[in-house]
This record gives sequence, structure tokens and C-alpha cells, in this order.
Amino acid sequence: MNNFFNKFINIIEKIISPICKGAFLTGTVILLSMMLVTGYSVFMRYIVQNPILGTMELLESMMVLIIFLGLPWTTLKKETMSVSAIVDRLNPTVQKILSIIAHLLGIIMFALIAMSQIKEAQYSLMVLERSDILRIPRYPLYYTIGFGVGMMCLIYIIKFFRIFFPKEAAIEK
Repeated sequence: MNNFFNKFINIIEKIISPICKGAFLTGTVILLSMMLVTGYSVFMRYIVQNPILGTMELLESMMVLIIFLGLPWTTLKKETMSVSAIVDRLNPTVQKILSIIAHLLGIIMFALIAMSQIKEAQYSLMVLERSDILRIPRYPLYYTIGFGVGMMCLIYIIKFFRIFFPKEAAIEK
């Protein structure tokens, strides 16, 4: 049974990992684009004295994409910040119980947020919601948030099962 869960979790990780990495790399390209847009906007505003309309609107949309495309990869690779000054001083059993509670709460929270963002995206698409100046459709942003948070939910599910079935157990056989 233990071996089955480890194999199953490993398969899910192998599927999720390249998806998260691809999303992260897409976010990186968007970040580079965001830097170029910002630099060009500053140049146009202060050197040419001709500001670009809608720059802030475009940058806001890009920021949403960067955050929610990059968040799953950083979480999967355990590169997020955590404060464990108190938890590290507790005994291992209490640490495990707190970890279980935290992961369950994370799974529930991320699942609810992902579902609400998908519903919001569907509504935004139905009413053709757009930004004010550039008329950028809003629904891709909502879908991106739903994707990023949905991936977070899957990552937390994997981490939850890793509490009970650590990777070392998969290597033993």
C-alpha cells in the first residue's frame, strides 16, 4: 500500500513539475517584457515628453500573470519563505500534526479560491469585461489566477501525502 501511494505521488509530481516549470518560464518572459515596457514608458515620458497611454493598466495585468504563473513552481521547489522559529522547537509529533492541519487548510483554501476564480473568469467572459483604456479582456487574468491557485492546491495535496509517505520510503524498495 505504501509503495502504491509513493508511485502514485511520484507520477503526479512528474506530471505537475513540467507544467509548473513551463508556467514559471512564461512568467519570467512576461517579467522581462514588463521591464522593457517600463523602461520604454519612462523614456517616452521623460525624454520624448510623450507618455504612453495605458502603461499602468498593462503592467498591472502583467503583474497578475507573473505572480500566479510563478507561485506554483516556487512552492513545488520549496523556495518560498517560511517562519518556523516556534514550530522547530516543538516535538516531532506536534510538528507533524501542525503540518497536517496547515496542509489541509491550504488545500481547502486554494481549492475554494481556484473554483471562485474559474467562475469569475466565466462570468467575465460572458459579460466581455475589459480594462478601461487598452480594453484588455479580464477573463484570461482570472483563468491564470485559477490555474496558479489550482496548481497550488495540487502541490499541497502532494505535500500532504508526503507527510505520511515520504520520498525515502519510495527509494527503499
